[in-house]
Amino acid sequence: MSLFPGVEPGLGGALYAVMADQWVAFDDTMPVLTEFAEGGGPIVLVSNIGIDIR
Repeated sequence: MSLFPGVEPGLGGALYAVMADQWVAFDDTMPVLTEFAEGGGPIVLVSNIGIDIR
């Protein structure tokens, strides 16, 4: 069973291998996530990417 349903074999892995190099978080991302974590608030990831974002 593929980890990336509907994606050509190898493409999902290749994309994931370079995704971190292409993605840049907003400057306030870590401070906001840190404040949520320290306050006990839940952190939920919502994405429209079509593959496993791990």
